Amino acid sequence: MSTTNNHHLQAETLFNISKQIKLIHYTINVGVTFLETSDIYDPKTNETLLGKLQALKGGIREKMELATKFGIREVNGAREYCGDPEYVRTACEASLEKLGVDCIDLYYQHRIDTCLPIEIIVNFFLLTRSFIQTFCSSLELQE
Repeated sequence: MSTTNNHHLQAETLFNISKQIKLIHYTINVGVTFLETSDIYDPKTNETLLGKLQALKGGIREKMELATKFGIREVNGAREYCGDPEYVRTACEASLEKLGVDCIDLYYQHRIDTCLPIEIIVNFFLLTRSFIQTFCSSLELQE
């Protein structure tokens, strides 16, 4: 690919990102109060668009509820369902960072990992729920 084509693609990508952010802001300004995404969407850039690219800045985050999902990951180019607690914790931490937020309002499983008893993931959430609530509450108290 030539340098000129590469610069054209970069400019086009930035233009599309700008349009996507404007669309997100428009939807919230007309009353949408719930944004839902996933760590696997578009390929893995959707959360980054919302977070690091400023779509949730300027008071936007405070106007809506934010949801994201886990449970699908790519391994050697193939998608697989995963509910392993260590993966869930890692995926949650990555989503928080990509979204640029301290708290996700709704975090849930995209697809069920049928190789893992559901009790394992439910138990993981029950054990970590009080930690998450305490962590989010402490952030609110700091503001």
